[in-house]
Amino acid sequence: MLDPGEGAGVAEWAAVARIAREALGQLGLNCLLVFSGSKGIHLYAQIDGRKTSEQAAAVAHDFTMSMELQLLDLVVARMDPVLSRGNLLFDWSQIRQWMTTVVP
Repeated sequence: MLDPGEGAGVAEWAAVARIAREALGQLGLNCLLVFSGSKGIHLYAQIDGRKTSEQAAAVAHDFTMSMELQLLDLVVARMDPVLSRGNLLFDWSQIRQWMTTVVP
C-alpha cells in the first residue's frame, strides 16, 4: 500500500505509483493500482503462487526498500510519522496472511 504522509500531494502520489508500477514491470510483474477507498493506493502484483505469505512479504519488503533508495525525497519504507511527513509510505507490512490484503 502507498500511503501519503502529512503534506504529501496528489501529484507526488501519482508519480510514485507510476514509477512503482514501471519498476514492478521491469521485474516481470504486472501491477494494478487500486484506490483503497480512504487515503491509500494498493499496488497489486502477481508473484509466483508457490510463495508463502512470509516469502511474499519479503519480496514486498525488498521492493519497498529499493524504492526508498531510488526515491529518497519522496518515499519512506519505515513506519515513522516524522520520516513520512511530506513523503509517501510504502506499507509493505500489509502483506500478511492475516491482513485484509490479497496474499498467497
